[in-house]
Amino acid sequence: MKKYLALALALITLMSCLLVACKKEGNPDDTDPIDMPFLGGGTTTTTGNGSTPEAWTEAEGTVYVLSNALNVRSSADMGNNIVGQAKYKDEFQRVKYNSTWTVIKYKDQECYISTKYVTTDKGSIEITPEDPAKTMYVNTDYMNLRNTPLYFNGYDANVEGSVAKGHEVKLVGRNNSADNAWVVINVTFKSSVTGETVTKDMFCRIGNLTDTKPEVTTTTGAAQG
Repeated sequence: MKKYLALALALITLMSCLLVACKKEGNPDDTDPIDMPFLGGGTTTTTGNGSTPEAWTEAEGTVYVLSNALNVRSSADMGNNIVGQAKYKDEFQRVKYNSTWTVIKYKDQECYISTKYVTTDKGSIEITPEDPAKTMYVNTDYMNLRNTPLYFNGYDANVEGSVAKGHEVKLVGRNNSADNAWVVINVTFKSSVTGETVTKDMFCRIGNLTDTKPEVTTTTGAAQG
């Protein structure tokens, strides 16, 4: 009897191992793919746990830099691989891209720059003068003043100062980007770079300005734009 019991236990153990092995042979990722939007149009997919490398989209054409200082790298990572630096309005021939990295031709080699700091819209680096200049007023509690027409949530590297609601500015130019969101204003403000009061041309978003001076009340809101 003991011999039969031992044999039955061995068979049960063997079946359990086979079931576990079969389960492991399947796809370990049980999440749905996530659609990742990226500059330049289209989408690519990556698995929910990030285990699958993000796909590249082959795409020729020109990209334009919207950052004051953009690192150019020899590989698609944040390691010690910087081979140069691009500045606002620099343009490069694009080879391929995804939502994180764009591959460009840089000094006769393929290099990598961060996708979120470039655009394919040439109008984003072109300015049409406003003639004559137009007097306008800040219409939000506080408005950031940027030295390039670039903004996304949490980005403030190009912010040089801010002004409060009711502050008078001169609209001197309009950005030719597809969304027409940015304008150039001549404004007096305290520079966070020099600590001094300066008057200079800066970028802001047109939605934060109004033709008529708004009523001003004391506020502690965060800066917009």
